[in-house]
Amino acid sequence: MKKKIGLLIVVTLIISSLFHTTKIQIDNDVKLDSNNLTNEQKALQEVAYAYYRQSNQLQYDSNRKSFNYAPEEATGQNSIYSVCSSFTYLVYDQAFVIKLPTVTNTLNAYAYQNKEQDDIILSLYGDELKNQVSTASQRAEFARKLLEEYNLSVGDVITWSTGYEGHAMMVYEITYNTDGNPIDATIIHSTSNFEKDTNKLKKGLSYSNTLNSETGIYEGTIKMMDLTRTVYSARNMTYFAIIRPLLTDENNEYTGEYYASSCKSNGGSGVAGYNCTSSLENYTMTPATQSRLKYSGIGIEKTVDKFNKSNVYPGDTLTYTISITNNSDSAYQNLPVTENIPEYTTLSNAGGGTVNNNVITWNINVPAGTTQTISYSVTVDKDSNVIGKTITATGKVDNIATSTVTNYVFNHLTDEQKTQIIDAYNQLSSSYTGKELINEVYKKALKMDLNLEALELTDLVQTTVNQSSSPVLLNEEIEFRNMLLDNYYGAIYTSTSGTTILLKSWESSPTAERSNRNDTIYDEHFQTGDILIYQNKQSQSGNMIAEDGEYAFIYLDDAFYGINTNGNNKYGLEPYSTNGNNNLQTILAKDYYVILRPAKIIPYNELGVPSAIVTVPPTSANSLSIFMYVGLSIIIIVAIVIGFIVYNKKKSIL
Repeated sequence: MKKKIGLLIVVTLIISSLFHTTKIQIDNDVKLDSNNLTNEQKALQEVAYAYYRQSNQLQYDSNRKSFNYAPEEATGQNSIYSVCSSFTYLVYDQAFVIKLPTVTNTLNAYAYQNKEQDDIILSLYGDELKNQVSTASQRAEFARKLLEEYNLSVGDVITWSTGYEGHAMMVYEITYNTDGNPIDATIIHSTSNFEKDTNKLKKGLSYSNTLNSETGIYEGTIKMMDLTRTVYSARNMTYFAIIRPLLTDENNEYTGEYYASSCKSNGGSGVAGYNCTSSLENYTMTPATQSRLKYSGIGIEKTVDKFNKSNVYPGDTLTYTISITNNSDSAYQNLPVTENIPEYTTLSNAGGGTVNNNVITWNINVPAGTTQTISYSVTVDKDSNVIGKTITATGKVDNIATSTVTNYVFNHLTDEQKTQIIDAYNQLSSSYTGKELINEVYKKALKMDLNLEALELTDLVQTTVNQSSSPVLLNEEIEFRNMLLDNYYGAIYTSTSGTTILLKSWESSPTAERSNRNDTIYDEHFQTGDILIYQNKQSQSGNMIAEDGEYAFIYLDDAFYGINTNGNNKYGLEPYSTNGNNNLQTILAKDYYVILRPAKIIPYNELGVPSAIVTVPPTSANSLSIFMYVGLSIIIIVAIVIGFIVYNKKKSIL
């Protein structure tokens, strides 16, 4: 199924290449501003479209938004999340390392409080705005003024506010008639205003996969709309502004400067709810953006056959594939591609590249409208010392960094042990429920007593009321911490007022391995024997099921299974499913959850091969020591007795 989906994505990307530089014309008199843009405007277009082209791999999520990723990080193995403000921030940050305000409230406050600055093209508040957008005729006139009087341009940031929330977007393209007069604009933005499944998810997580007939791309939540729609939406706003971050002089030449801003809440509301300051700073076009201009329309995706962010084992072979698509009308000649051989691995196949100082280099040609692929393979060192290490593959296409692909080296069960777990579950699922069922499965299959009854989720996973630090913390003193799978844990954070509930999945500290809340859950991240335990207290609400208590599941080949108080549950692993409980993402809406991998505590020998299964509770270190001492004592006593017997026999012979 995944191969079919992957093929569909590739076909979609190829089809989309035909539409990158064109747009369906409104009539025969319309032409586009394709040749009259500055390099700076072209750079913003290239970066914005690079995000848009990643299609449904980019989604809207107010709780998992990121301000620090390049378009290439969104792949078929790694979904990326943004909101409107983070998208406009990303475009300017990737193009020029310009830091716009990161949320719409501060973006609007900055524009309102600095409306006399050169970068604020328009600032309308209250009746100033309402009197221009209340009726259809007013909105048509307002759109005309934006185009003709305010000279709406590619790269302009449009922002508005209702007083308590807002929206931000960027002008992507201007449409002119044959007389050279602007008649429309295409706006690009990240939006949550579309079909979405939130029955079992907290507000803020949405999903889109809609074909745009004009661009040929199955859009994620980054979408295109015309200026008419933009102005229509402004009818309900209290504030509207246009920001042109790249400053120009009296000759309309770029000065290389922009206003860096800083806004802090003053406890007020709306655009007056922040105190904002600004200062002139310099900017330059990033090397990656220069490459995007040199190789216009370039699309890059890097994947690994073992799947990104999944676990691998000593001796495994990892094959990386870099796909480069030319979405332009001109061929790429001698395009340089470099990949760094990951630490803790040995190169096994350079894929035709040249190797020097642990770097593989290729120079390839990519004809217009085609996709070329490069593959190379490495073998994970077969050494027990690599257990617990992270294998990270990095590289570049010209100056554009490819997706950072990571894999985690952990202990694992053998195929025979996995089969034993599945058989034990099938035999015992009619006799036990919850954590007791899973505990008995491990006892029967692997002679391991996990002692799950001793696990208290609220002791292991703890919440704080301080949003400035990690709101979800782990108690490092709890012994089950050693079985935690890649920091898969989380909880709901509730404000001190008790009225605001915010979703916090995974640890928010960016320094903790596998703690990034932007991670998407895929089935490749799990293996037979993994355990999901969550605690929840929610009443029936719409399609949300009533739950009150603790629930336990074990992963068996293709999904998490468990027998709990509300019957035989199965949690599938499709990242975005609308089929009721068949959606592991629902754990993000639980009060507390944790995913454990008991295989992590199985010892490895010096060759990195699993040793015999331990037969004592993994949480009882003292018991293990006692058994070891008893065993050694028995061996010593037996040796003494045998030695005494042998000595007496020799003595009698003499």
